[in-house]
Amino acid sequence: MTIAPLCNGTSDDITPAIRSTYWDGIDLVAAAPFLFGAEFALPARQMNEPGSRFWDVLNGGLEPVRNLYDVIVIDTPPALSYVTINGLWAADGIVVPVPPSGLDFASSAQFWSLLADLGGNLDKQEQAGVRKVFDFLHVLLSRVDQADAASPAVRQWIQATYGEFVLPVEIPKTSVTSNKSAEFATVYDVQKYDGSAKTYKRAVDAYDRFVDLIEESVVEAWRTRRAAS
Repeated sequence: MTIAPLCNGTSDDITPAIRSTYWDGIDLVAAAPFLFGAEFALPARQMNEPGSRFWDVLNGGLEPVRNLYDVIVIDTPPALSYVTINGLWAADGIVVPVPPSGLDFASSAQFWSLLADLGGNLDKQEQAGVRKVFDFLHVLLSRVDQADAASPAVRQWIQATYGEFVLPVEIPKTSVTSNKSAEFATVYDVQKYDGSAKTYKRAVDAYDRFVDLIEESVVEAWRTRRAAS
């Protein structure tokens, strides 16, 4: 019920892993700790199977179901691993959450550097004239702690570095998000919040605005592709 069969080569179709959820119209492919084994299976296939493309496994597995969904969201680990590379290669747009801390900012800069090097190398292995192009790329300020004295300075670094790629919304660091995450739920699952109504509204408003911005990017990508065809 994960992408493990795609990674180890026993399947080339993600369909058997798809499960329905209690949200109408939203299906899910789960992750699990043993998926760490994919970090060994993917390079092993590359070595043992001539013509194998370790970076394109998830992309190929999604092909049979692309027309069944309006949007497919791929949530990857915060590391440039073999699984994350597959997620990036299968995606049409990227959203990178970056908390306004010095360490997270430095990590994000290193991520883009590694991704650029990797993309250049993979492009060379693709067919002539075929390059990976994303419809949109966004940097999202997340887990923003207004009480952190260092946040304003790091926020300026992020804005100066990424410019127009930074979304005009910030996801606040609140107990609402952390509490629901611990329960494997979201802020939208709250029936009654015991804390401050203002805190809850601030969190929900931020997520609502973020979703609106991503929807605008998706619709614009649809419009551009339709015009091109």
